[in-house]
Amino acid sequence: MSHTLPFSPIPADEPESGTRPDAGAGGLEDSARQEECCPLRAWGCTASIDGPRWRLLSAHSTSCGEVEYCKCDCNAIVLLWQGEVTALTGLPPDRTQRRP
Repeated sequence: MSHTLPFSPIPADEPESGTRPDAGAGGLEDSARQEECCPLRAWGCTASIDGPRWRLLSAHSTSCGEVEYCKCDCNAIVLLWQGEVTALTGLPPDRTQRRP
């Protein structure tokens, strides 16, 4: 499962700009491949989101590889290890609506 993430951390008061150079054709920027549901649907989220996006909260290297903490438009906090979803928390309570 591939997701487009910013190349480096973005302060909360700055808008996202650009994506990782290795995002490739499978990235969410490819409008032909965008879907109208949360990219975390395989993990149980069913929130309807037009053009779901990730926002990088934190990224750092560990002895086991690159770890990234991201927030999805559905308000889930996602832990990625080596670019793959490893864990998440904070899905919307009913898993069907975005938080206002």
